[in-house]
Amino acid sequence: MITIRFPFLFKSKANSYKVKRRKLIKDSVVAEQEAKASSIARTTMNGEPPLLSPIKVTIIVSMPDKRRRDIDGCLKSLLDSLNGIVWKDDNQIVELHIKKLIGQPVCFTSIIIDVV
Repeated sequence: MITIRFPFLFKSKANSYKVKRRKLIKDSVVAEQEAKASSIARTTMNGEPPLLSPIKVTIIVSMPDKRRRDIDGCLKSLLDSLNGIVWKDDNQIVELHIKKLIGQPVCFTSIIIDVV
């Protein structure tokens, strides 16, 4: 089992691309958070190669207040940031669970990965 805790909430990847000079440009906030997440994941993996087998993923998202937020919006950005680091590709995920904690004193996103 691998557990990674990110000290921030992931911004939704939906509508995070802009067209500039006929090219798609990723929103800088999304790009920055993906880079931070990749860095944290590399540290956690400590040089171990990415998992190659099917995996089960559990995600816990801690929200600081009761504002309405979709929890599925953060998934794409989080899962993509771990490709090639924790797993070879996120298409290896065969089971996915996500839980939202509301009114927590600290914002965070945790991911627990188990080989199936």
